[in-house]
Amino acid sequence: MSEQKIVTLIPARGGSKGIRKKNIRDLCGLPLIAYSIIAAYHSKVEEVYVSTDNKEIGQVSETYGAKVIDRPGIFCRDDSPTEEAVSHFLECIECDVIVLIQATSPMIDSEDIDRGIDKFLEMKYDSLFSAVCPEDMLFWLDGKKGLKPANYNFKNRMTRQTRKGPKALIESGAFYIFSKEFFMRSTCRLGGKIGYVEVPFWNSFQVDSSEDLHNIYKLMDHQHE
Repeated sequence: MSEQKIVTLIPARGGSKGIRKKNIRDLCGLPLIAYSIIAAYHSKVEEVYVSTDNKEIGQVSETYGAKVIDRPGIFCRDDSPTEEAVSHFLECIECDVIVLIQATSPMIDSEDIDRGIDKFLEMKYDSLFSAVCPEDMLFWLDGKKGLKPANYNFKNRMTRQTRKGPKALIESGAFYIFSKEFFMRSTCRLGGKIGYVEVPFWNSFQVDSSEDLHNIYKLMDHQHE
């Protein structure tokens, strides 16, 4: 284990517009945020914190073992970037490395988090993100000059095994890892020497709408049959 103090921060404000009380909505018997807390606690992080402006979210988070940071309402507006929550958190907590986890990532796995931490430390990255690598998907960019293929040559399509375009990465959004030192200089979760850790496609699902909640419920319920 690294001598650096590694902690998890889960931002979870109370003012969700898409789904009322989204962060604590029941999903297969657990509040949504519980999945992120539990995954973090089973990883290599030392402490798990939830940053929130909502008393009920705080109480639920404490039930599952998280420590709660009371975030001022000024940092919880609809247009408040997550980086504001991180800055406030770092004013309150001493640490060296932050694992920023979304409260809306119920498929997150502690093993993925650990692989991210190991790679972050081994490669001495400033920041790292979880990514899905969709090898079977062909991407196009729709710019001012029209359509342009992003990760393959449509004139020489080839097979998936022999295709030699640039590797496409999609930020899963589930978690980000960065050093406190880097963030204090940049006030951004990504930058400097950036790395990524690949996670399974299914683990990248996020709950942003009622439809997402319904679909993930069906997927998780099927897995437990």
